[in-house]
Amino acid sequence: MAKRDLLFWLGPLIFTVGFLLLAALLAPVFHWAVEPIDENPFRRYTDRALMVAAVLCLLPYLIRHWSGLGWWGQPPAGRALVLGVAVALSGTLLINFLLIGFGWRELIPDELWSALPKALMAAVLVSLIEEILFRGVMLKALSERAGRIAGFWLTAFLFAWVHFLKAPESFQPDPVTWTSGFTSVALALANLPTVDFLPGGRFFTLLLVGVLLGVAKLRTGGLWLPMGLHAGFILGIQWSSRATDLTPAGREAWLGADLLTGPWTWAALVVMILLTWRSPLPGQSPPPAAGSKA
Repeated sequence: MAKRDLLFWLGPLIFTVGFLLLAALLAPVFHWAVEPIDENPFRRYTDRALMVAAVLCLLPYLIRHWSGLGWWGQPPAGRALVLGVAVALSGTLLINFLLIGFGWRELIPDELWSALPKALMAAVLVSLIEEILFRGVMLKALSERAGRIAGFWLTAFLFAWVHFLKAPESFQPDPVTWTSGFTSVALALANLPTVDFLPGGRFFTLLLVGVLLGVAKLRTGGLWLPMGLHAGFILGIQWSSRATDLTPAGREAWLGADLLTGPWTWAALVVMILLTWRSPLPGQSPPPAAGSKA
């Protein structure tokens, strides 16, 4: 096997090992830098370190292949971004209003506007980073190695699974040392095999979101629609989670007391997937029917 072929197949593994090691080193640095100003659970620093490490390890590839990530498609960037944010945000807020109407959640008036800036910041940063990583890099890389269909589903699966790469809140090293990050990352990795993959939990919802974002990328050819959808979901979910709270009735509800485990959320995502795949988007022609000639 040629050296180039070996690197082609080992590239994803090398990236994974590299970003995990870098994250383990960065986590205590973030703690030492931020803790005097705003003390947080050590898991928060590990979460941020994992995200920053992924971007840093991708930098050589991004600099070299920036134009090949699929930035431009149809509809145009601005229209696709606004459309994605509007659809996802309105959907999450509508579901949250339904939960309030059912008496499962209640509004916290004091948090309604104070929660918005943090939610906006998370929506912008996370959607940008994760869409570059998953739909810009990973979808292309896995499709080249495993085929288009397998690459699509692997990307959606990994997108959902990686959201459970979290150390337990109970891990609070005292004092924090250079080895604390390695312990935290190891605990986060140990959490991955415990994820419940059956329909009904958060993984299932995140998998549907991953499918929707992948369809949006393939359907438009660009990153802006999936980025807008992703940002709208984060903004709606984080804003709602901070500005509302579970009621006693919501705590007793079997399903649907939050935006990540409700059957209406799944139904809304399935509808979005079907509409994104088959309906003409603004500035687009409808996709050709099966069996038709280009």
